[in-house]
Amino acid sequence: MVIEWKKIEEDPERDVKVVGQFLLDNKNKIEALDKELADSETHRNELKSNLNEVNNKIKVLEKELAKQTKKFSELEKKLDTLETEKNDLSANTEKTEDALKKAQKEDEDLRSALNQEKLQFCDLQASNIQLKSKIETLEPKFQDITHELKAKDLALEKAEQSLNTFSEQQEKLLKTLEEKSNELESIFKTIQDKENEIKTLSGIIEEKNNLISQMSEEVKQRKEDSSDLLGRIKERDTKIQELSIKLPMAPAAIPASVHTSASLPASTPPSVSSPKSSYSQAASPPGAEWLKSDTPFKIFLIQGEDLKEAEGFTSDQVAIIVDKQNSKIWVWKGREASRMNTIKASTKAPSIRSSFMLYNWKIDFIDQGHEPADFPLKGIA
Repeated sequence: MVIEWKKIEEDPERDVKVVGQFLLDNKNKIEALDKELADSETHRNELKSNLNEVNNKIKVLEKELAKQTKKFSELEKKLDTLETEKNDLSANTEKTEDALKKAQKEDEDLRSALNQEKLQFCDLQASNIQLKSKIETLEPKFQDITHELKAKDLALEKAEQSLNTFSEQQEKLLKTLEEKSNELESIFKTIQDKENEIKTLSGIIEEKNNLISQMSEEVKQRKEDSSDLLGRIKERDTKIQELSIKLPMAPAAIPASVHTSASLPASTPPSVSSPKSSYSQAASPPGAEWLKSDTPFKIFLIQGEDLKEAEGFTSDQVAIIVDKQNSKIWVWKGREASRMNTIKASTKAPSIRSSFMLYNWKIDFIDQGHEPADFPLKGIA
């Protein structure tokens, strides 16, 4: 198994999967490092002991060297004294030969002793130089061993920290797995509830689609009926014009062009049996009195399957407004109105236009908050 140490160093808190063999290998390595560390510690202690012995020898040699140096100084002083005495003896030639020979012999002995002391001093200096050289040679090794021991101590601490971190991460992972399993159970339960809701909504959507299909068929049928009705109206208008030409005494206040769009209900075919019956029908179409009045609009609300005339509307309703000023029929949908009432209003609006015989009026669908500039009831909406 390859462990991506670089990613672990970038994110030490990240959970990492570790194979058990890897942990065993790390354990063996740590035990080997411990053993090597113990051996190194023993070797270091031996080196320290040797170094202490060498230092003790150096101190002894330095003390002995100091003694010899002091002795050499005393001999030099003594030699100076002897030289002075020799000079005194030379000056005093009157002294006996025996005293001179004795002095010469003592001088020779002193010189011989001095030479021996000088040789010992040179030997001590050479030994001191060799010891210092040996110390200088051992010092880097001692430092390397010290650094190596510190590195191994750090490696051991890191290994212990890694094991502790791994144990903590393993505990966190187990806890996280328990939490995730609980979350999954909750999610599965939510999914089941959502599936039940989806099934219920699918049934409702299917019912709505069937209703829309039925309404579409009804709209299609009404369009066909409207087309037939327009044809019949054109035929009737043609006959009315013919009758108007034949009857010049007809009242001028009711021209034929006015009655072409508001003379008869959609269900009543035009009658041309007599001029009198034509005018009586043209004088009283549904909504004719309202078209002649000063009332600018009529409001109808969807209530169940029926329409009810009202004076205003709210945001939870769908209103059909017959606007005389703009020659339009508005289908207004409130923000909180149901979609079903909107569908019903879209089928009722053509019925209202037909009942008022306003076939050339346009039907506009608008939503609350998006009313155009020519909408007449902005204050109410």
